[in-house]
Formats: sequence, C-alpha cells, structure tokens
Amino acid sequence: MRLTMADEARYYVALGDALSMDAYAGGPGRGAPALLYKNRSDDFPEWQSRDLSARLPGARLIPLAMDGATTATLRFAQVPRLRGMDVRASLATVTVGTSDLLAALSGEDTARAAHRALWEHGQAALGALRSELLLPGAPLIVATVPDPSDGTGGALSDWIGRCNETLRALAAEHGASVADLHARLSGHGLSAGDPTQQDPRPENRALWYSGAAGPVPVPNGWGASEVRAAFWDALAGTSGIVEAA
Repeated sequence: MRLTMADEARYYVALGDALSMDAYAGGPGRGAPALLYKNRSDDFPEWQSRDLSARLPGARLIPLAMDGATTATLRFAQVPRLRGMDVRASLATVTVGTSDLLAALSGEDTARAAHRALWEHGQAALGALRSELLLPGAPLIVATVPDPSDGTGGALSDWIGRCNETLRALAAEHGASVADLHARLSGHGLSAGDPTQQDPRPENRALWYSGAAGPVPVPNGWGASEVRAAFWDALAGTSGIVEAA
C-alpha cells in the first residue's frame, strides 16, 4: 500500500504490540493510539479536544501495531511496511517488549536471549525511523512495559525492569521521549483486582488490564486511556502539538 502525501497531511504512525491495538480495549477507536488521534468524549469527557485531530488539522493515523509483535516484528515487518507507504511521519509511538519478555516465563537463558534481541532489533528499528521514516525533528515516543502484577511477578517483574532500562537507553540513543507506562499503570493491576479478567470495560474503572490477549495481561479500555495520557505527557515539551490551540 502506498499513501499519497498531500501537502497538508500529517501522519501519526502507531507501531508495536497489543498495547497499541484497539482489540483488547473494547473495539475500534478505543485503543491508546486511536484515543490519542481522536478522543471518545462519551467515555473521557475530560479529554475533549485534547487529541491530534483537534491539534493537528489534517492528521491521519497509520495503525501498524500487531498482536504478539516483538521487536523483531517491529524491525522486519512494521518498519518495512511503513517504508513501502512512501510517507514521512510527523509522530510515531512504539510499544514493544511485552511479547519479547514472554520468554522470561521459559527460563533465564531464554529471557537473556530475548533481552539481547530487544536491544539489537530496537536499535535497527528506531534508527530507521529516525533517519528515514520520520520528518526531521518529529517526536518519537517509546513506551516502557507495564507490570500487571504491580511488582509481585517475581522473575517476570525483574525482567520487565531490565527491559525498561534497555528501552530507556534505546530512546536516549535515538532522540526519543519515554512514555512511562510502567509508572503510569502501577497500582492498577493486581492491586486493584484481577488483571486476567476478560472484560475490556470492567465496572471497576480502577482496574486497567485485561487478560484476553494471552498470558501477560494488557491494558483494557480504561488502561488504554492512561496509555494515551502517557503518550500525551511525553509529547509535552517535545513539540508544539500539545500546546497548540
């Protein structure tokens, strides 16, 4: 697919894994990138007009996130797909790490290999984004991995911490801002209820996870709004988008 880039068009590309998809947040328009692009005022009236549609007239969303995507998926599938569209984006968000670290459930050696792959593929993917697929100076936002166990996950929580150190280092190396999902969603997983529950919009709005995606819960509809908020905060001070009228 090739996109024709009109002079007035501004592209926001959402890359990564299930954290950047609508599916587990309740359907079309309810995932974090979709909310960042266009808020749903019926659910989140406090975010009225605080979205890219209001702040970047003519903006278009390119959703490339994939269920189960790892940093290898980002590098070898999503980045080439964006390259084939022949556009340069005004903003990119990246959520990776959760699927990479599923290997931590299989043992220490496998987790170490996944961690090395996170660095290698992350370097290549972010380098391509910064050098050829984003406009000069365009915001690039890399998210940390949240912990649905709220720190009680033992080895998996430890590996999430190591993963986040690597993601922060990658962001620093490629001039990206960090959306700290680990901090933002803290206290709204196991501490708030059952993060493996399946409802994308549970009655308990303090519970921000759903287990519908697989062994590691991902943000539900309420959590997706908080992921959007972390993206929005990361934009502050990096561009005129947040401050625009």
